[in-house]
Amino acid sequence: MRVMVAAILAMTASGAVANELEDAHRLALQGRDSYWNDYLSMQFPDTEAGAHMTTANKAIELAQKDIVTAFVRHRAPK
Repeated sequence: MRVMVAAILAMTASGAVANELEDAHRLALQGRDSYWNDYLSMQFPDTEAGAHMTTANKAIELAQKDIVTAFVRHRAPK
């Protein structure tokens, strides 16, 4: 009986953690988008908002590409 109660608690807790992680990820993306819109709107006030997100997404894509390239080229010390 204890094992069943522990299993039920573990399944409930893992579901709650998954929901919290999903919410945190969603909020992080929302914050990132808000930051880039506010920052790029200040830098380029005459440009429409949709163009700001395109610019931000391109910058993020290039940064990710640089990180992956550096990781692939990294060699462990001998």
